[in-house]
Amino acid sequence: MKILNILNDKEVILIIPNELNSYFFEIRKKYPSLNFKVFTINNLFKELRGNYLDDKVINLGYKYFPNLTYSSIKEVSELIFKSFKIASSNDTNLIKFNEALIKEGLLTFNEDLKLLLSSKNICFINFKESTLVKSLINELGLLNYKFLELNEVIDYKKDVKYRSFFNIFDESIYALNTILSDADNKKDTKDIQVILDKDRFNFYINLLFEGIDVPFKFNNYYSLIDTKTFKFIYKYLDDSSVSLIDLLIKNKEVINDNDNLEIILDLFKTFDIDNLNNRKMNVIDILSSRKRNDLNVINAINFDSRLTFSIEKDIYVLGLDNSFMPKTKKNNKVYSYDYKNKLGLDSLNEVNLMNSKLEESFLLQENVKFISFHIKDNAGRYQPSYYVKSLKMSEESNLDFLTMYSLGSMKVFYRNLLDKFNKNGEVNNNLLLLKKYFKNEVLHTFSFHSPFHTDTP
Repeated sequence: MKILNILNDKEVILIIPNELNSYFFEIRKKYPSLNFKVFTINNLFKELRGNYLDDKVINLGYKYFPNLTYSSIKEVSELIFKSFKIASSNDTNLIKFNEALIKEGLLTFNEDLKLLLSSKNICFINFKESTLVKSLINELGLLNYKFLELNEVIDYKKDVKYRSFFNIFDESIYALNTILSDADNKKDTKDIQVILDKDRFNFYINLLFEGIDVPFKFNNYYSLIDTKTFKFIYKYLDDSSVSLIDLLIKNKEVINDNDNLEIILDLFKTFDIDNLNNRKMNVIDILSSRKRNDLNVINAINFDSRLTFSIEKDIYVLGLDNSFMPKTKKNNKVYSYDYKNKLGLDSLNEVNLMNSKLEESFLLQENVKFISFHIKDNAGRYQPSYYVKSLKMSEESNLDFLTMYSLGSMKVFYRNLLDKFNKNGEVNNNLLLLKKYFKNEVLHTFSFHSPFHTDTP
């Protein structure tokens, strides 16, 4: 492994992107004798200056920025905690918020950590372009440090293959069956990680989950906004005469959401939600940022939308088109990147360049087993992913048919193929195989056509 060339007998401190945290956790577990410490860039600032996401910090932020929502105040507090130049910002509210955080003991400076960093060899991984890291180096007076590129750390494979599909449903069902087939041969399903754009794939994945009967659990992360409690209160969000806190207290038994309701109620009390400006947006922002309680499943196949680097897990990537990767940032809600760059944070170009390198390395890592993407947009135009071209990926042909894991999911798949036949006269091997299986059974398709008999194709 490349990383073993860097970690030796002398203690090293690694400063890494947040996405590499699980990768180094696995390395430490596999090689316990290695002498190194790891800080993600966010955890480093948290240890050095405090937690900018602390509820007390956000609550204080509402006092100085009453018209901002939860997610925007997070941006403001992150700027304060990561910049050492707030006094020169010429922004009165920003300076007052900064001073209030210091007075309340929420924004501090860890001298012991500064001393530790100054006395060790430090490796910054994928931060060569980062203004934020360079500002940190200057502020701490670091001398014994070096920058490492991701290709010096991550083990890459030489040939990356992908499979192409014409729509999300075909992609979902093929990928899901591939994953489940592989899971049949694995002892522990927690070693499988599925990375996908959840906004686009959730409907299809959940549709398939309903019909699948396999001895595996699925950990498809959701936030508190995906709860019965939120659905109950949603229609009251615009009505300022209704107290959401009182509403939840009075309707606990009606909502019947147990732990999630209690968590949401505590959050609403913490932020005094009924008295905030932009109440509706604040509710949505706050609940979207917190994980739902009832899906913390262990030893499950994990579905997530965050990049994961691993030396142990088999990783599957769904939806590799231009709307999934690269996840570049374009603008900010409160402060522009130019403004933040003057205060010692990264510019837009720096953020996008570092993200692009992360994504390339993510796709090239040895543990990625399956990459899939759509080759056409809704207008039928060819839209290859940027990474298919830049990484010179080679297309791998799809198998004619993979084992379906239940009668229900087979019917869902079959209905989709029938719908295509209804609309476009499209026939393929899967349709013919399923026609034989279901014989003359009448199935309703997804379109609004009349029931379609399976003996037509």
